Amino acid sequence: MYLYPMYFVVMVISHLALTKAARLPEKLSSQVELLLNRFLRSVDFNLFCMWMVKARRYIWVDIFPPLSLVYSPLRYTSLCPIDSLCLEAAVMRLQIIVSKDGERHCLIKQGLLDYLICLPWHISEGLEAHKRAKLLLVMVGSHIPLQPQSLNNIVRAKLATTCCGLAEAMHSDCHRSVGWVAANSRPHEGDIRTTVQLDK
Repeated sequence: MYLYPMYFVVMVISHLALTKAARLPEKLSSQVELLLNRFLRSVDFNLFCMWMVKARRYIWVDIFPPLSLVYSPLRYTSLCPIDSLCLEAAVMRLQIIVSKDGERHCLIKQGLLDYLICLPWHISEGLEAHKRAKLLLVMVGSHIPLQPQSLNNIVRAKLATTCCGLAEAMHSDCHRSVGWVAANSRPHEGDIRTTVQLDK
């Protein structure tokens, strides 16, 4: 299946683009954009996941790195075409990972479910990545009851996308940042945001 090796090529490109680990030469931009777009429009991730399991080519990975990648502090409302496609690819990677029951349990065990639920709030509604993020929640919610997120984790998710990334936000003291987040957040219509007691 030609999509299998292409999947890893796309994931590497998305990682480099979103983490700004490498700068893509301008002469390659159009070719890379075409590759990303062709892959994302031709893959049905449900069928792709089924094929990976059937062919025994499923590779288990820690869910934190791909989730952290999507939470890279980018300006998601003004991304260039390639960055938008890379962001969509990163969300698709999460879709594939959490399609497995074991990974969904790891999501809860590692305390990352709140951050998955918050993800659509931080991606512009005009991007394909936003649609995939909402479908991701539907898929996870069909297997795991989605509880109201803690205010503490909502704050950390906001800080992750605007300041420091997910790894640092999860280990920082966010309690004094609640006022800043409230002043810089605009809830989207239809959000399932629920204010709950701040974690101690």
